Amino acid sequence: MPVTKSALDLFDRKIITVLADKGYLKNTELAKEVGLSTSACHQRMVSLKQRGIIEGFSAEVDVSKITKCIRVMTLIMIEKQDSSEFNRINERLRMTPQIVRAHRVSGDYDYAIETLATDFEAYRSLIDNILRDVEVKQIQSRVMHESIKVSNNASALAFVDDHELNLR
Repeated sequence: MPVTKSALDLFDRKIITVLADKGYLKNTELAKEVGLSTSACHQRMVSLKQRGIIEGFSAEVDVSKITKCIRVMTLIMIEKQDSSEFNRINERLRMTPQIVRAHRVSGDYDYAIETLATDFEAYRSLIDNILRDVEVKQIQSRVMHESIKVSNNASALAFVDDHELNLR
């Protein structure tokens, strides 16, 4: 069940906003940024983690600066529409490190996935392996040439603020 905005006080929201914008900070730095004592800040962090609001921390890595690769957005429509088939595909997507993002979607397709591969042959092999015994109706692939905007969760928080302001 989602936590409502009202379940988060001003300091919780400040902590979330700072972390979403800057990433992981030492507790002393975070406490200073949001105007809390280190002890109070730490307690709030523990609470936000326990409630599942803060799920973890990660670095955004530009893989293209490390190695040659292609980034491909793939739309997949499957024939068999049942929960066991979706569960099987979902597990494969979760377990495949080359899958950067995977979403179940509405509309004509069932999945939108973003993959990294060294080349088209590696990409094709990856998709074939994930869908090895799945009846596929249609696949569309798009090579991503340039990232125009890569958003972090700070953008999502702005959406929540805007959305809730419009509800008043």
